[in-house]
Amino acid sequence: MFGQVLDISLSGVRVALEPDAEISPGDVRTFWVRGADGGLALRGRVRWLKEAKGEEPRRCGLALEGLTPALRHQLQALIEGRPAEAPALALQVEVQDLYLVLGVARDASQETMRRAYHTLARALHPDCSTSRDAADRFTLVSKAYKVLRDPDLRARYDRMLAGSVAA
Repeated sequence: MFGQVLDISLSGVRVALEPDAEISPGDVRTFWVRGADGGLALRGRVRWLKEAKGEEPRRCGLALEGLTPALRHQLQALIEGRPAEAPALALQVEVQDLYLVLGVARDASQETMRRAYHTLARALHPDCSTSRDAADRFTLVSKAYKVLRDPDLRARYDRMLAGSVAA
């Protein structure tokens, strides 16, 4: 699970994050909002992230994107139909496959990932590439390598990937 919904509206969601949730402002995520009578797959961009303070967990705000009229209607029904005693809505994020981002197998060695990262970084660096989306792709490749090169983060990511909507 990604976190607990603190507040939800037709424009966005405030979430109390799980301690191991990997998230950064600007990330676009597909996630599930589930209530007592079912759930919805929604897409949102992380607008803000607030670090934990004392007993208060880390929190983030997601601005909803691409709501079709049908999804908007279903979300409105989910918001209005939730009884006060119902358990909190759960938010589960679809985890992006970082191995696919680097173009390596899930059992790839550190050396294989390092070579793949350096090849992609040279090709996508904004100073070297004329592609409009090179900076965004370079950032994504860098984040993927940052997670996969660290054995502890990689193990946590693999566990999260195994339990995600995408797996």
